[in-house]
Amino acid sequence: MDINKILDPEIKSFVLELINTIEELQQIIKAQKEEIQSLRDEVNRLKGEQGKPDIKASKKKRRNSRIFHQKKKGKR
Repeated sequence: MDINKILDPEIKSFVLELINTIEELQQIIKAQKEEIQSLRDEVNRLKGEQGKPDIKASKKKRRNSRIFHQKKKGKR
């Protein structure tokens, strides 16, 4: 949305205020979601359960390409 297309200064001011409010609320919601997840993890820990796992990208093991290609040729 192009704010500059709004000609009425009162409406333009109101729209800018709404946009700022929305951005603030989005930041608050994000912080609250993180806090809720942290509290859920803490409740689960106190119950003796595990919290949400911290999953990292898997690293594939490199195969020795020469051995891999030799095995492939032998199967034909």
